[in-house]
Amino acid sequence: MSSIEIRLIEHPTDADIDAAVRLLACVFKGEHVLEYATGGNPDLYDLYFRGQMEEAKFDSDGRLYLAVSHEDGEEERVVGAAAWTVSDMSRMWPEAVQKLASEFDERLEPHVRDWWHSQLVPPVTALLCQHTNRVWHLKYLGVLPNYRRKGIGKALVLPLRDQAKAEGWNFSLLTQTLDNVRIYESWGFRIDRTTIITGGPSGDIIAYLMIDGFGTDQRRDNGPLDPVVQT
Repeated sequence: MSSIEIRLIEHPTDADIDAAVRLLACVFKGEHVLEYATGGNPDLYDLYFRGQMEEAKFDSDGRLYLAVSHEDGEEERVVGAAAWTVSDMSRMWPEAVQKLASEFDERLEPHVRDWWHSQLVPPVTALLCQHTNRVWHLKYLGVLPNYRRKGIGKALVLPLRDQAKAEGWNFSLLTQTLDNVRIYESWGFRIDRTTIITGGPSGDIIAYLMIDGFGTDQRRDNGPLDPVVQT
């Protein structure tokens, strides 16, 4: 008999970060977005996700949720993870996070590094700058394949959202597939807008900015983006 426990890790240890990194590298292995981001180099998977998870660790308001499976006679196993940070494009990240980002950047192939800086970062930054007023941003959500369709992803996301929404917070996330869009829509998120990231190794990527909360007066006008893709 097995059970799933959702843990809020308010002060992640190195072991917690390691568990989340291993989980996400396994979940997203072979996904086109990870292949794009690393130039298809599996040696960079760990470094890529470690940088993402360390943001949640060093963000004083960050949150890391882990889904832990308890199987009879076996050691507990992390089967899902969700990392949240408070959206603030003006913040300076601690030295440890900047060091990871620099190491990742240096190890990219030159053409992949150029794509990051010219084609990926500008449109993603423009999307995230649309909403910055009391915003929790879902950095990553992942569940192992054998544990999907059991409500674990929802259980990782909704506790923070439901609690913080009552306190006047808003929520955002980025995703790249319509399958994911439909899942998040079923949880109450909606597409705010999209942009196209061009020049990827296998073609262009549509990035969907999804939100929950927000009044119409909270959107910033930072110039034109691509129109919302209707689903």
